[in-house]
Amino acid sequence: MFCVDKAWLTLNIFSQTKMHSKHADLNKLALGIRDALKIIYKAKTKTASSPYNCTVIRKLFKKFDKAYNIAYSVNVEKLDWLEEQQEPRDVFNMFLRVFDIKPDTVVTVNGRKDKHYFNSPFAEASRSKHNIRDYIPIHKNQISASKHSLTTYESAPIMCFNVERNMMNKKIKTVFEFGPNIRLRDGHNLNLVSIIIHHGSATINGHYTCILKQGNKWYHYDDMSSKVDEIGTINDVFKWNSGFVKENCTQLLYS
Repeated sequence: MFCVDKAWLTLNIFSQTKMHSKHADLNKLALGIRDALKIIYKAKTKTASSPYNCTVIRKLFKKFDKAYNIAYSVNVEKLDWLEEQQEPRDVFNMFLRVFDIKPDTVVTVNGRKDKHYFNSPFAEASRSKHNIRDYIPIHKNQISASKHSLTTYESAPIMCFNVERNMMNKKIKTVFEFGPNIRLRDGHNLNLVSIIIHHGSATINGHYTCILKQGNKWYHYDDMSSKVDEIGTINDVFKWNSGFVKENCTQLLYS
C-alpha cells in the first residue's frame, strides 16, 4: 500500500484527524491506527515491540471493528484479526471504514458516470480465461467481456485490483494476464507498484507474500524470511518460479 503516490497517502490517511467526529472513542481508535501506519511507513528497522511487526495494528483493527458495529449500529463481518490471516482486500476495506477516503475512481457504467473507491475492481477466478483488460475496458476499441455491464475507467489516482481465487474453499490457479501499466481514458498511465501472491493449495490456509517495485527493480518480500530477494525486471517477475505469480496473484496495486 505504501508504494502508491505519497500525495494520495497523505490526503487519505496520514493527515486525517476527524474520521469519526461524532464518535469520540471510535475516532481515538482510528487515530491510533493512523499513527501505527505512520510508524510502519517510516520504519527502518523491525523490532518485537514496534507496530512495524503489525501485531499492534491487528489488535487495533479488532477493537475498532467492535466499536464500529456499536457506534453505527451495523454488523460488519467479524474477522479474527489476531489468530487468522485475512485476505488483502479485507485490510483495504478496513482502511475504508477507518478513514474518510473519498471515492476518486471515475467510471462510466453503461453510459452513466459514477465514482468508485480504489478497492472496487474485482475479478472472478472461476472463468476459464483471465486478462485484466477483460475487466477494465479502458480504450475506445475495447469491449467488456461481461455482457451485462460495460464499465470504462475514466480516471483514477490509484487502483487496487482484487483477484478472487476461492471457490467452495478450493483454490483456483487460473493464469491471470496483466501488464506493468494501465492507460486510462483521460490519457494518464497507472503503473503497477505491488503484487500480493498466495502460497498454498487452499485459500483457507497458506501464506501471503508481496512483490514490490523499488526504482526500476522488483523485490520479493516475505515476513517469514530474514532476507529480501531481488527478482529483477517485470519480465523477470512473470518468469519467476516458472510463472508462479500469474497463477497465484490475489491483488494488484496500480498508482
